[in-house]
Amino acid sequence: MKCTLAFPMEPLRIASTATPGAMVVAPVGEVDMASAAVFEEAIIKADGRTVIVDLRGVEFMDSIGLAALLRGTQTRSSQGGEVQVIRGPRCVDQLFDVTFTRSRIRFVDRNVVDMPSAEIWLG
Repeated sequence: MKCTLAFPMEPLRIASTATPGAMVVAPVGEVDMASAAVFEEAIIKADGRTVIVDLRGVEFMDSIGLAALLRGTQTRSSQGGEVQVIRGPRCVDQLFDVTFTRSRIRFVDRNVVDMPSAEIWLG
């Protein structure tokens, strides 16, 4: 996905899909102050021990969206769960470098999951 900002940006939608061994939470649109709480809740409340957050559909993420991801990851970890992240477009991925948070996230290859056609949209 190319990282050009177009206004207005797409409001956040979150697909939640069960796959063998993990629940995939796939936000689409922008993860920012207006949508961070919904994003964090989707991570925390996802079924199963392992949650894969697929950021490929995220057009924009600010520090509040990043904080929501980190809190969701920490909450699931404290409950014995695990969060893995599929990198988003470059404009989203570089946020982890400029905030020095890349080491706090377990990134996985994008081929780990292929989203099936049946999805549940949250938000």
